[in-house]
Amino acid sequence: MKNLIVFILTLYGGIAHAQLYEIEQGSAIDIEEETFDCGYTQEQADADWIALQPAIKKYSTRNARTPAVPPVLSWPLQPSCEVYSPGYYVMSNQVDLDPGSGVLDYSGRTRTYNGHGGIDIRLWPYYWTMMDEDLVEVIASADGIIVNKVDGNFDRRCSCAGSSNRIDILHPGGYSTYYLHLKSGSLTSKGIGDPVSKGEFLGTVGSSGCSSNPHLHFHVVDENGSNVEPYAGPSNPSVPNSLWDVQKPYYESSIVRLMTHSGPTSLNNCPTSTDTPNEQNHFNPGSTVRFGSYYMSPQVGQSASYSVRDPNGVLRYSWSRSFNTNFARSANYFDLATLPTSAALGTWELRVNFTGNGQVAYHHFTVGCTSNISITGNHGDGDGYIASNQITSTATVSAGDDDVHYEAGNRIIFNPGFEAISGCSFRTRLDDCSVGGQ
Repeated sequence: MKNLIVFILTLYGGIAHAQLYEIEQGSAIDIEEETFDCGYTQEQADADWIALQPAIKKYSTRNARTPAVPPVLSWPLQPSCEVYSPGYYVMSNQVDLDPGSGVLDYSGRTRTYNGHGGIDIRLWPYYWTMMDEDLVEVIASADGIIVNKVDGNFDRRCSCAGSSNRIDILHPGGYSTYYLHLKSGSLTSKGIGDPVSKGEFLGTVGSSGCSSNPHLHFHVVDENGSNVEPYAGPSNPSVPNSLWDVQKPYYESSIVRLMTHSGPTSLNNCPTSTDTPNEQNHFNPGSTVRFGSYYMSPQVGQSASYSVRDPNGVLRYSWSRSFNTNFARSANYFDLATLPTSAALGTWELRVNFTGNGQVAYHHFTVGCTSNISITGNHGDGDGYIASNQITSTATVSAGDDDVHYEAGNRIIFNPGFEAISGCSFRTRLDDCSVGGQ
């Protein structure tokens, strides 16, 4: 059900009035609660383990009489430098720890499916577009030796068929990690027998092999080839201490991305291996803006407050939502606004405060894209400027200023006096007004 909210605020006493425009709130779109991402089971892992034995014996440096030692794992994904959003993934499936026909994850919940032997981390949102643009990189979770590398397989699978592009790494303590479903042609130039370091690039996320969407299947096995769930939790007594250097919470409640869209979007599941984000960051007065907010695992009791300010800093839209459902994976919302014909020209700011993790996220878009912008003074959190031609700046980005960004079509010029002080978050991008941005 949609709610239409109208606000009008007038301040008297010589101060110009500010009108809050109409916003049409959308309900949650929860199309991603299915469990299947891939079908890599213990049986397949066992077969792969047997096939890997010659390489493991050749490159192992561990004395067989020495007890195996699990590696300390870092997160196996990182965003490319082209990712400008707060997040880039949602958690999809854990290891199934139930030995029978039921399902059980490490926390005692059921975010998995029967027989699943690893961890599925799904690109989010618009995963086909993210895959096509190589926006998420797979990296080595710990130091080791490459003992298997497969490339060249079809990477837009929407079903359980074919072989996966993958890299398998043997770690010094005897454990191994597998990285499945990689994008064809994206894999590192290193080969079997070559060493890799923690954090080293292995490839980009794809959907090759037994896969229903672009995601990484991250798989840990011990020295005997048995599946290992690296997360510590009440239903995983075999791992009393997490194998992660920093174990993420089960529900990583967060804003993954804020966007503005020109029309209805399509994030297609199988059998369609494309999506239609209709992303647009440039609008004209009188046009309709679709505000998209994409969350990972929002939970009951959490809430989000939204505000949109015009180039003069005047509050023009304001609304909020409370989450009344526990989402295991993701939830998306689309809120509609028709800009008035008198809308101020320049860069507008969408800001969302989310109570789930105390996060503040920003997105900027333009109305009647300004050709040239000159910036002076001191910046603050979330300041953003978009110009079709040029930005010049003598401003200061102070330590602690978060998420300040400039985007221009042709050039960004820092004149004498400009400072970006250590401890700030500041980025620039050359792009036109039509797409891209934060």
